[in-house]
Amino acid sequence: MRDAQRLRYGIDERALYDPETYKAAYQTHLKEATAYFSDKPGHLLEMNLSDPQASEKVLEFLGLTGLSLQTLHFNQTG
Repeated sequence: MRDAQRLRYGIDERALYDPETYKAAYQTHLKEATAYFSDKPGHLLEMNLSDPQASEKVLEFLGLTGLSLQTLHFNQTG
């Protein structure tokens, strides 16, 4: 696993558990993905998984109209 982290994130043992490393990688990926799909409208699904309508948005994105999914909630508080 450490080799995978080193290759993917360019980190060493000291940064293995540094959350800022992974946050930065996520932000970079998000920017690159958004830029890539900027001229491809309708090809990138962006959603908030805590949104109660998330499953319907996935079905709509996939063109599966008329279906319904119940969104599962794990580790939900409150």
